[in-house]
Amino acid sequence: MKYILVIMFMGSLFGIASETVKGAKKDFQSAKSELTVKLENLEAQIKDLTQKIKSTGNETQQKTLQDLTTTKDQLKIEINELQQDSKQSWKKFTKAMAESIDKLNDKVQSALKEK
Repeated sequence: MKYILVIMFMGSLFGIASETVKGAKKDFQSAKSELTVKLENLEAQIKDLTQKIKSTGNETQQKTLQDLTTTKDQLKIEINELQQDSKQSWKKFTKAMAESIDKLNDKVQSALKEK
């Protein structure tokens, strides 16, 4: 009888752990997808900015565009290489990535206003 209870208890623990892992993977995938969508939107805005600057841009605007493109490319690489190492590092990463994308967005919006 004891063995049956232990087996049932262990089975329920594995079921809970499995659901937790599934939930974490879902959160991971949804956050990664959300970051990717935000970055794709910024990429489209950078492309629009590129077209505007090509025709009338000055040296400063060209440098700004280059910086925006470099930052966007680096963020894209980081998202593509994203691995879920631990819960703590995952939280730190998502916060840092969101802040980086927000900063890039601010720079893009500022550059669009200058044009």
